[in-house]
Amino acid sequence: MTRQLNYIKFIWRWLAEKLCSKLGFPEKLKQRLLFSLQSVLDKNFPPESHFSFILAGAHDGISHDFIFTFLKQRKISGIAIEPQPDLFEKLVSNFSFSKNVLTVNKALHPYLKEVNLYRVDPLKLKGLPDWADGIASLDELHHQRSGISPEFIQKINVRADSLMSIIQDTGFTKKIDYFQTDTEGFDLEVLKMIDFNKLSPDILRFEYVNLSKEDCKEAKQLLKKKGYLSFRQDGDIIAIKPDCIKL
Repeated sequence: MTRQLNYIKFIWRWLAEKLCSKLGFPEKLKQRLLFSLQSVLDKNFPPESHFSFILAGAHDGISHDFIFTFLKQRKISGIAIEPQPDLFEKLVSNFSFSKNVLTVNKALHPYLKEVNLYRVDPLKLKGLPDWADGIASLDELHHQRSGISPEFIQKINVRADSLMSIIQDTGFTKKIDYFQTDTEGFDLEVLKMIDFNKLSPDILRFEYVNLSKEDCKEAKQLLKKKGYLSFRQDGDIIAIKPDCIKL
């Protein structure tokens, strides 16, 4: 029954989103008509419930995302992965409230153990948009798509590992409720690293705005083959297991 209801609600959301766009509804009204990731999480995992997660490209755990506030209100366990050493220190500090969150200072890559990361130099952030510290990428030209001049970009070498190797090395064995990847254009490769026989999150979120149309299509097809239903929200795609998650 849950699956059938979810299919109906997905069709409603698609129709409502088209109607909102065509008629130019105000954003607040649009949000009331359309379910969102936050509403789905709140409905399925109320405050004080157990919640397990993996954050790939976790940044400092707080900035540019609502998820940290959500996590602080639940009984959490999970893995937060961030390659940048200065942001990693902040990540460790921000998650110090929970001994059940494992933090990993590595980049994700299917086979390399070290990679070059291109980011805005932390000493040159003044005067740039507040999101500028969140565009670190394996792509040395990624900053151009964000309109950031090359003079602000710094190359750093960081440790790397595959997703499943990191999970194995941490010894984390709990079922994952939520998986999020925000790796500035590398998200398809991160999704392809998931062994869905071992790791099959009920909810999965990835940033698609930095993917090509072809890569975005491939990512959605991959998740569809694994039984997920997906919808777009801002610059992300949210995928859910229709038998496990209520909308």
